[in-house]
Amino acid sequence: MRIYNIFLFVLLIMPWSLVGQDSTIAHIPVIQASEIQAPPDWAVMQQRLIGAMEEAGDFYWDRFTYPGGATICEGPYDDLYEMFYNWPDFHIVGGDRRFFDRALSAYNGITRTNTPHAPDPGDYFHRLYKEFPTHDDFFHISEGMTLFYNLALGNPNIPENVARAKRFAGFYLNEDPDAPNFNPENKLIRSIFTGSKGPLSSSDATYNLRYGHASLYPVVADLEPGWHENAIRKSEIQKLYDNLVTRTDVPVNLGITGLMTHAYLLTGEEKYKEWVLDYVDVWMARISQNNGILPDNIGRTGKIGEYRNGQW
Repeated sequence: MRIYNIFLFVLLIMPWSLVGQDSTIAHIPVIQASEIQAPPDWAVMQQRLIGAMEEAGDFYWDRFTYPGGATICEGPYDDLYEMFYNWPDFHIVGGDRRFFDRALSAYNGITRTNTPHAPDPGDYFHRLYKEFPTHDDFFHISEGMTLFYNLALGNPNIPENVARAKRFAGFYLNEDPDAPNFNPENKLIRSIFTGSKGPLSSSDATYNLRYGHASLYPVVADLEPGWHENAIRKSEIQKLYDNLVTRTDVPVNLGITGLMTHAYLLTGEEKYKEWVLDYVDVWMARISQNNGILPDNIGRTGKIGEYRNGQW
């Protein structure tokens, strides 16, 4: 059975697709109010809350952004986008239009200031290339993309954003030679860290192992204290980490289905839907092969636990 990703905002975007469809609109029921009554208490309180949020939002916008939408503070790209990710939602539930406009301005400003003109700035903050993260895990990429997705709630027809959606999805369709992130033969993502510059073959073992984001089990059950302080041992562990962890496909990469679904909703192009269906089908097959348990690492040939002696 094919599994379909269903997003709540599909229901909100659908009315836009009906524009110009007279035959469809003619069959939509019309509800006409015939009596004027005082609004219920909950509606009055809701409007007061929205008013208070608008006042707070105005202060926040004036205090933390430059003209043009760039943020006064610096930080990782995903955290900056998260400052405004729910502003389009706020507009949809009753907030003033200016909050959607500001969210769009913030997205453009943050994207502009975090896409460096220099070849490689070498810092963690400026990590965008072609307006998309150069390399990151898709947990953090998804955090940053939430604002971009939500902008379609206010207007799914902004040409620049439609073009972005197609470009971003193209990084995982191998449409960009800089980003061969997808293995179409085995239908897998080639690394735990991907992006607009392609999959990483080496990533930071020291950070990820010290803070428990990954392990080397069963090849190394327990790392000795201070391993990262010995240059030779650190190099050994880095190579082992890249072999066991970096080059695998992992469940968090399923977040890419959101990127593809967004492109499909904006364009209607079947290739995005087919990618989602194929990739989810493969993961469902892996779960079936693994006695109903989601495996956490897939090797380059598509085998579960390929580099960990079968450990899933």
